[in-house]
Amino acid sequence: MVRTSVVSSLCSATKEWDENTSYEKLCQRIESFTGIEPRYMKLLFELDDGGKLQILRSTHPYPFKNYPNVSTILVEDLNENSVVNQLQNSKSNESKFHLSDEQYAKRTDSVLQWKMRNHYGRFNLDSRKLQESYERLQQERIGKLHIGQRCSVESEGQPERRGWLRFIGTIPELNDKDIWCGIEFDDSVGKNDGSFKGCTYFGPVKPNHGGFVRPLAVRTGLEFVPMVKDDQSDDEI
Repeated sequence: MVRTSVVSSLCSATKEWDENTSYEKLCQRIESFTGIEPRYMKLLFELDDGGKLQILRSTHPYPFKNYPNVSTILVEDLNENSVVNQLQNSKSNESKFHLSDEQYAKRTDSVLQWKMRNHYGRFNLDSRKLQESYERLQQERIGKLHIGQRCSVESEGQPERRGWLRFIGTIPELNDKDIWCGIEFDDSVGKNDGSFKGCTYFGPVKPNHGGFVRPLAVRTGLEFVPMVKDDQSDDEI
């Protein structure tokens, strides 16, 4: 699975994608929470190394197969008359009048009212409960982790990986809220060397021996010794 942030003019979210997701399926899922129609959608992939490139259906029918190291998907609405752009323009115009929070909340044509009517974002009760539960579980797991200890990483869709827990904290280049664990893997099963967009958070370690994962995927303990590879025998040294 590939985990990315998805950012548009009105919202941002963190999503997981199967590597076999087609361009069409990607656009359909993005439309479901951004409101941008696929035919007017411009996708820009931002990679772990800071590089950016536009993703097109003609050249990237299965984009995550080509770019599994994407960290952020920037979504632009090319339809100037779309509801999304009208809401964005409305939001920009409202800010020019310097309305107070109380005055803004009373307006019936605002982005806030649109979100409330459509149960969007923080106004979606089920979504908010799930997010709060997820954040609570993350914090509980963080309390059980110890930097500098051996660890096991079990992410959805990937085999177990082991190494050392080297970092716990936010990555401001991504956002200032989400907590990440920096792992120095025993083998070259990571995506970086302990750095993200030019900022080093641990190490640096050997190329592809570093990675940042969610706390829920990590457990620490002395029992997580290096794994024996399939082509190695316990009877040989």
